[in-house]
Amino acid sequence: MSNISRRDQIFNLLEIQEQMSVSELAKYFNVTETTIRRDLIQMEIRGEIIRKRGYAILPDQGHNLAIRRRNTFLEEKQRIAAKAIELCRNVHSAALDSGTTVTELVRLLLKQRNERKMELITCSLSIAYETCKYFHTYVPGGLVFPDEISVGGSSMSNYFQGVTTDIAFLGSTGIASTPGLTVSYLPMLDVKRALIASAIKKVALLDSSKFSTRGIYTFCKFDELDILITVQTEQNARALDEIAKHNVEIILA
Repeated sequence: MSNISRRDQIFNLLEIQEQMSVSELAKYFNVTETTIRRDLIQMEIRGEIIRKRGYAILPDQGHNLAIRRRNTFLEEKQRIAAKAIELCRNVHSAALDSGTTVTELVRLLLKQRNERKMELITCSLSIAYETCKYFHTYVPGGLVFPDEISVGGSSMSNYFQGVTTDIAFLGSTGIASTPGLTVSYLPMLDVKRALIASAIKKVALLDSSKFSTRGIYTFCKFDELDILITVQTEQNARALDEIAKHNVEIILA
């Protein structure tokens, strides 16, 4: 693959994945990290990307990334959250993944805070900041990733040993042609797996855009998932049928 072709594909990947590390790009293109760094340096010189501590983002993503993520498919995310909160009846503890659809669920939980007494555990600092005012909220120790507004890292798996929650609400980079839920940001892989291991019931909250993209790392296979809440479209109907074959309950919002 020529450098020009690869750099074009890197740009396209960043439009979908929002950020990718040097190691992830090297693995994706089956080249060395040195080769990827050379590509990224040239792309940064041309103003196409910004390099930040071992990974790359598009120039307009840094400051407005959280706002852009939330507003993308917002109406679908709100519908999904409305279905998800119905699963919180008689729930005493919940694990909350980071992500904008999970954040919409949190907004509903806060509106119903007088009706519910729950203990929450989350890797999202923004979610923890909102929920700690009304719910007992626990945040595992780890590295803080400011662009993700969350904590992660391999050390976090130790925190979850002996932790059991009634339900986990999970997000994902995407599930296009994958065996399960994926993530692109490697430091978040272990914490997502730990959230799953801690929960009795695992629920994925995915808007319809997640069926046309994917991350590099699979953190939850469909066989491990109990429920998927999403919006059905003509494009994802066949994928939903395939996921249902893994004994996953599909709830349409």
